[in-house]
Amino acid sequence: MKIAFFVHSFPEISETFILRQVTGLLDRGHELRIFAYNAAPNGPVHDAVNAYQLRRLVRILPRHTDGGVSARARIAALAVLRPADARALGGWRSLVRTVAAFSAEGPFDVVHCHYGDIGLHYRVAARVLRSPLVVSFYGYDCSSYPRAHGQRVFEPLFAAADAVTSLSTHMDARLRELGSPADLLRRIPLAADPATFRPVERPSRDAGPVRILTIARLTEKKGIEFALRAIALVVEEFPGLRYDIVGDGPLHDELEHIAESLGVRANVTFYGSRTDDSVRAALSGADLFMLPSITAADGDQEGTPTAVIEAAFSALPVLSTWHAGIPELVRDGETGYLVPERDYEALANRLRTLLRSPEQRWSMGAAGRRHVEREHTTGAVAERLEQLYLELVERTTSQA
Repeated sequence: MKIAFFVHSFPEISETFILRQVTGLLDRGHELRIFAYNAAPNGPVHDAVNAYQLRRLVRILPRHTDGGVSARARIAALAVLRPADARALGGWRSLVRTVAAFSAEGPFDVVHCHYGDIGLHYRVAARVLRSPLVVSFYGYDCSSYPRAHGQRVFEPLFAAADAVTSLSTHMDARLRELGSPADLLRRIPLAADPATFRPVERPSRDAGPVRILTIARLTEKKGIEFALRAIALVVEEFPGLRYDIVGDGPLHDELEHIAESLGVRANVTFYGSRTDDSVRAALSGADLFMLPSITAADGDQEGTPTAVIEAAFSALPVLSTWHAGIPELVRDGETGYLVPERDYEALANRLRTLLRSPEQRWSMGAAGRRHVEREHTTGAVAERLEQLYLELVERTTSQA
């Protein structure tokens, strides 16, 4: 099949879940084009971007300040598009340029928009190309986005979509609240490669300092402030512990200040954004993974964090919160522990339990890997996507 992905930008260092869908589908012999609203930011990229030469698949969609539009493209667009489509993309000229850009790369068997707001912008592609439309939601797009733009904001998208993919039971319920018909919903989980993220034999605590790891964008919903407060409550009992934070974001300076004010700056290292090799090394060197996610002030929530899946594949116990889809990844008391959002004292208590028991860390980590191996491998997710696409293509063909 030939598949069109529509995204905010590509490649994004923090969006390994989209990258893995791309590589998984390419491995299964499908052809892709990736249409991006924005050019990707400068900075490091994951190894797969170069290994698969993925930049050659990316097309940056034109914006309203770009050049002229041919009469042929204008006529073709006006024949099938509506005023609402033009408003979604900033006017008729912008819309026609966009249609000309992706039409030149077609035809496509499936149009797949990643994030609900991208679906709102580019749902027109499916109608122009006469292809089924798949829209994937990931977190903020069904939490803070509708809070800012209105609870009915996605109704036009749900009316146009042939399938809406979700990450969890929690997200299913939220999408139904926003107006998605239940029969549109499909479960396409996030993934990691079990051959890439592998368990390593970890020494007992007596062999060196215990290392706690967080991998996340430094944003409010990741709850890292509460992780730092929990560290401050246990550091006197475990003075040698190390807390490594991999990732960058708008709260970097604020979190460094909090660590300083709590007196734990010497125990905490901020590594910034890292590529696959560095992430794997961090996971291999860690003893447990902590991500105390919260609902942010603007309503932003997680979906199912990719880093939690990678930690589980690395056989790390996960300390997290009862938040969004995380309880479907972390089985409380079996593969890690969950505590209420923002409750750093409860977080510290569970942290003490894990710090005191290497055996429990190992047994929980092993159970966590078994849990995610069932449906979160890159190959399994690519196969699910393929089956969804084939179902929709067959349905579209039979209705033609």
